[in-house]
Amino acid sequence: MVHADHPSTCDEGKQTIWAGHACGYVVSIPKYSLRIYHAGDTNIFSDMSLIDALYKPEVTLIPIGDCLGMGPREAAYAVKHFLPTTRIVIPMHFNGAACLTGKPEDFTRLCEEMEANKVIVHPSFFYGGGSLVPLLNNYDVEREQDQAPGEEASPDNAKDAADGVNQPEEE
Repeated sequence: MVHADHPSTCDEGKQTIWAGHACGYVVSIPKYSLRIYHAGDTNIFSDMSLIDALYKPEVTLIPIGDCLGMGPREAAYAVKHFLPTTRIVIPMHFNGAACLTGKPEDFTRLCEEMEANKVIVHPSFFYGGGSLVPLLNNYDVEREQDQAPGEEASPDNAKDAADGVNQPEEE
């Protein structure tokens, strides 16, 4: 469990009550040497860089809804400046309520403008049974082929491995 920055209350009848501390999670999957950071409904905060330094998540789920948390601009800034280890980003918490105005297309555009160099997987990728495992496996194969001994992994390799994943299909 890691820190998140957002209100944490719920309504019980006519009373608003405190619902506990806001949090996110870092999940480790040893079989795939994978760490996933689920940021929760958080606003941007600079200590995301500590989460990156300590846990080095390869995949980050980040809110973009712009209500009670980050919008596309803040989320793009966070993945660019505070989460350099993350290779794959999944935008979340949008379209679920009228106040959630952030759109994945805006997030993708802003990441490109900020040169965040991340693979952005639209959540609709999973509706058809898509899985991160082949995406990560492709990344690892390309990383091994392109990477000199002792060289750090490049987000550009992950982008190549996920060809066509960044944009949602037209409906």
